[in-house]
Amino acid sequence: MRGCTGLTNHLIEALFHQAKSQITAPTTLRFLSGVQSIRGALMASAAAPEGAKENRARRDLLLNIQHSVQKQWADEKIFEADAPKEGEATRPKFFGNFPYPYMNGLLHLGHAFSLSKACADKLDRELATYGCPPVFPSEEDMEDAAAAEPAPAADAKVDPTKFVSKKSKAAAKKGTGATQWQILKHIPEDQIPDFRQSAHWLNYFPPLAQRDITAMGCGVDWRRSFITTDVNPYYDSFVAWQFWTL
Repeated sequence: MRGCTGLTNHLIEALFHQAKSQITAPTTLRFLSGVQSIRGALMASAAAPEGAKENRARRDLLLNIQHSVQKQWADEKIFEADAPKEGEATRPKFFGNFPYPYMNGLLHLGHAFSLSKACADKLDRELATYGCPPVFPSEEDMEDAAAAEPAPAADAKVDPTKFVSKKSKAAAKKGTGATQWQILKHIPEDQIPDFRQSAHWLNYFPPLAQRDITAMGCGVDWRRSFITTDVNPYYDSFVAWQFWTL
């Protein structure tokens, strides 16, 4: 169980550092004061004997911490960013490009991966490392740096954050359902006929996407969300202008 305990410690530390970077100082101090007791509780739960019934205390405790911290973020509205008033100092603006997810189903791990590559903390690390505006190393420099890294030992553990699929991208994206009805089977059957109306998709899936992105801990000012179809004539006219002009 030593490996599980070590992984748990890493999860606690990662969660703490994420919370520390997001919440206010008094809340951070309260959170810090409980880290040692949390770790002790998790280590105790990891000591369950082999073959015993699955112990979910660690998972449940981490989820409780996550919900508690995210509630503090929501209560303090730390992700809401107001434009500076006239005469106020302004900060540099940055643009992170992320493709719009189709609102024809639930978000999946591919969306989570893409969101993690277009988030504020990653941009902050890049600016701290490469300057502002950033000057990234060339591909040759990156290849030389990678070649200079020592080869992993033969008995080295596999990095759980790295994943290589043996399926093609198309095959990986193919779900178990062959018909639209089967694809929507995660929805109660008596509600599936409602999806014959295209507007129903826009009412059903966006709130679920917001729920899942919020659960990921992404910093989003939801006051600035908008629909990107012709239901929103202002945005639709902007897209049409791009097609006709560009």
